[in-house]
Amino acid sequence: MPPLRAIVAATLVTGCHLISGLTDLGPEGSGRGGAGGNLGGGGGSGGDEGGMGGGPCGGQALAADALSGNGQVVGRSVAIGPTGQVGATFNHRGNLVFRDDAIGPNMSFDTQQIGAMGFRLGDTGAPAWTFSAGGDAEAGVQQIAFGADGSAYLCGSYFGTLGNAEFSLSPPIASRAGFVVKLDPTGQVDWAAALDSNNSAGCYGLAVTSDRLFVVGEFTDDLSFPGDYLDPGGTHGFVLSLPLDDMPGTGRALGPGMVIQSIAVDEAGGLVLAGYHTQAQDLDGHPLDYVAGRDVFVLGTDRDLQVTWAQAATGNNADSAEWVATGPGGVLVVGSFRQKLSVGMAEITAQSGMNAFVWSLDDDGNHRWLRALESDTEASGHAAAQGPAGELFAGIRFAGESTYDGHPWSAVGNSDALVLRLAPADGALLWDQVLGSPEDDEIWGLAAEASRVIATGAYGATPEAGGTTLPPGAGAFVTSTCP
Repeated sequence: MPPLRAIVAATLVTGCHLISGLTDLGPEGSGRGGAGGNLGGGGGSGGDEGGMGGGPCGGQALAADALSGNGQVVGRSVAIGPTGQVGATFNHRGNLVFRDDAIGPNMSFDTQQIGAMGFRLGDTGAPAWTFSAGGDAEAGVQQIAFGADGSAYLCGSYFGTLGNAEFSLSPPIASRAGFVVKLDPTGQVDWAAALDSNNSAGCYGLAVTSDRLFVVGEFTDDLSFPGDYLDPGGTHGFVLSLPLDDMPGTGRALGPGMVIQSIAVDEAGGLVLAGYHTQAQDLDGHPLDYVAGRDVFVLGTDRDLQVTWAQAATGNNADSAEWVATGPGGVLVVGSFRQKLSVGMAEITAQSGMNAFVWSLDDDGNHRWLRALESDTEASGHAAAQGPAGELFAGIRFAGESTYDGHPWSAVGNSDALVLRLAPADGALLWDQVLGSPEDDEIWGLAAEASRVIATGAYGATPEAGGTTLPPGAGAFVTSTCP
């Protein structure tokens, strides 16, 4: 997605709407997709230190790359590997082209495929590795994460078959299944596993520690995976604990009426999960309040998957946490809400339709602050990240006229995207970067380290970013910004 406002005014913008023709594989009603045909159910004003930029170069563009092809391409997630390598995932139809070179075999226009690559952002050479897979029906990847040895882990959902020359997953028992794939540091498939159900299942997020892989998502009725079987009936969220090198693993269902969208590892090594719930819960003695529709939750567990704390943000409509990020800045949750959202005495209201929220908690789940990005049309929170010193970043799509912390934006195209840096103490805006084009643009993934913030998504028309002209037309972007 496009240019930084600090460099090229009004060039960048992104939106939350998926580019027409691509199927989102997320849960029902969340920013990741809707019901029915879906497979389911993350430029600013920089300044001197002490000013809006938060540092000497805060909000300034550093580098940009893009993937295009003869079909549609959406950047779905990013991660930063142990050597600084960027890992990115993509959902696409047709082939993929990166720096004028094709990635993987030409794929069908009829079904959505998945792709990933490891590369050096801003270099001109070929990627270190690439991965592509597909089948005879829709597939979509949700997240990538790196292990300490440079191995990459992918998760998502699929219909029909899924595979390539290195692996093959059988069609789901019923309609939709989740998948997890481990790639070695050269991008070769180490292992792949299906998360299947007699009804429906989807994988939405993962986190890697020194010895375990933790995977989250949702299922209806039952869930089978190597090493275990969950059979509680109804719709539940799941969290799986898997070995890094091989199956089997163990798992736990949370619910009923819970969908887990995102997972992160906190500073003490525990897990933090976020998503939405449709009824009141008592989780290992920790209650989750519920008011109506879908309410937001965030909770902590230990490494044995026992809940240690739980918090709810309640409203009266369709609300959802989309992404959780942890670090020295505590817990940061980004998502979407309608009408109003409350945590204790703190309450935010939506200006019109769906608006975005940013919620901060400490490591023990105690509420700090809750803020809204309001739009007169629509806005939704898609991604969150933390830097190594607790810097907070949020990725938000908006349309129309929007405001946050008194700062206004006007969408250039049908929908635009924002990368925001926020003050840990109160969520005040430190800098912003608008990404966009005159068409539909979107942001889906963020990752951060000391020297840069990486973002990915899709642009609907020719934009510019970081002083680099992206391929004309539409495609997926990966950009870096000075934090």
